[in-house]
Amino acid sequence: MGFWDFLKSFFSGKKAKKTAKKKNNLGLLQAKNYLNELEQKQFSAIEQKIFARFAEIKHLLKEISNELNELSKVNVEEGENKRLRRIVETSRNSAVSQMQRLVERLTPPTRGNLKELKNYCTSCHSLMETEIRHFGRNIAYTGIVLKEQMKSLGEKMNELNTVFIELNQLFQNPMLTGIPAVKEHIEQLDSELMHRKNSVALHNQAMLEIKQLKAKKNEILDEIESKKKSQEAEDLRELIKEREQLNEKKNKVREKIFELMSGVEKPLRRFLQLAEGGQYPLSFEEKELLESYLSNPFNAVKKDIKAEKLKKFLQQLKPLIENETIGLKDKEKEKKLQAINELLSFNFFDNVFWELNKVETQLIELSKKIEKIELNRKLNYLEAEAKRTEKEIEAKQIEL
Repeated sequence: MGFWDFLKSFFSGKKAKKTAKKKNNLGLLQAKNYLNELEQKQFSAIEQKIFARFAEIKHLLKEISNELNELSKVNVEEGENKRLRRIVETSRNSAVSQMQRLVERLTPPTRGNLKELKNYCTSCHSLMETEIRHFGRNIAYTGIVLKEQMKSLGEKMNELNTVFIELNQLFQNPMLTGIPAVKEHIEQLDSELMHRKNSVALHNQAMLEIKQLKAKKNEILDEIESKKKSQEAEDLRELIKEREQLNEKKNKVREKIFELMSGVEKPLRRFLQLAEGGQYPLSFEEKELLESYLSNPFNAVKKDIKAEKLKKFLQQLKPLIENETIGLKDKEKEKKLQAINELLSFNFFDNVFWELNKVETQLIELSKKIEKIELNRKLNYLEAEAKRTEKEIEAKQIEL
């Protein structure tokens, strides 16, 4: 049974005939339109009755208002028991004021849809009961003296209440009470379907974006691979290889300096201690250079190009070892003196400084050539872009 048949059977009270499934089952929009039409049809059937009763309400409210005006003019102070009459006057004034406000609030609308008119009737009936209960004591005190007037007002208020009760009964039609409930369920279903539709759309959009991001990442990786295989990359690799060879050469020069200095380090350190203790005259600059030779001979040689000052230190050190001012064991003494003689005869300028200077000059030139090649910057950018794209893919997958 299709949804259309279900609705018809629901509101007609008749059993729907079982029919084969059709392609044109009623959609939610059609269902809502059908219910709106049905609701309007039912409303039209009672609309005339509703506004006829509204005319009665307006007439009764006008009569009540007129009687309240008359009531407010009655002099209640004349007569016996002045104290009671003052209480009645106060209660009368309060009751008139309260009931006039109620009359204004009970004025019926001149037009409105089913929901608005039903809300008016329901709320007015409740409002009358609540308000009259609220100022009932003022009505009772007023009735002590103004019995006839209050009796007439009471009858009209009861008549007005009866009209509201009858109006509310008009809205109790099962068709009118059932349609809003069904419409509400349809709205909920529509909202849920829309939510699901949006969720599916968002999921599909995320999947599409992931697919696009993966394609973008693959393009980037392909471009990186292509650039790495280019002639420019080959040239760059050759330059980097040459730079590594020069750095290796530079390290060998460095190692050679450390190796040469290791043989005289111990006596030179003793010599520095003597100078710092004031037992041997060395200037501040000389002590500083000697400390540099002991801590980092590679840097010291750059300052002392031909190692002339180092050789001067060694010339000063040699007799101190020979006369045992710097005491060493015989075998060690012989080795240290031999190491000093080797350093005194070693050509630092040609074998260290010049060689080092030549290597560093070549390294500077190579660095300039490498910097001119754009490939490195391009590859760094592409690799960073690939990582950024991968993070975007991960974020989208988390959203799913």
